[in-house]
Amino acid sequence: MFFSPVGSRRFAYSPAFSAAFAADWQPSSDHAEFSATEQGYTLSLDVPGLAKEQLRIEVDGRVLRVSSLDDAPRRYKAAYRLPQALDAESTTAKLEHGVLTLQLVAQAPVSSAKSVTIQ
Repeated sequence: MFFSPVGSRRFAYSPAFSAAFAADWQPSSDHAEFSATEQGYTLSLDVPGLAKEQLRIEVDGRVLRVSSLDDAPRRYKAAYRLPQALDAESTTAKLEHGVLTLQLVAQAPVSSAKSVTIQ
């Protein structure tokens, strides 16, 4: 399964990315679409009734969080764990006709392997 939300909501997804995303909690949207790009991923979320000023988007390593601010007319809260860390500076978001589209740019993998000298 590509995207496994908590609860039973309707989601469109690509089976090619069955383990790529895991929901940290149940999204407030009725529809989420994921796809891979050369640079990372594209995520589209339905957020009708919310203006861009009423949304907060946070990138923390491999975790993406989208939530509404306190002054928003409705509550929205969703988080997604990605298979690799995101470049927050290069990630972009666009809100059009109630659909939030995020272009998520993945960071290049960094090896944590270290050499050990034999004494």
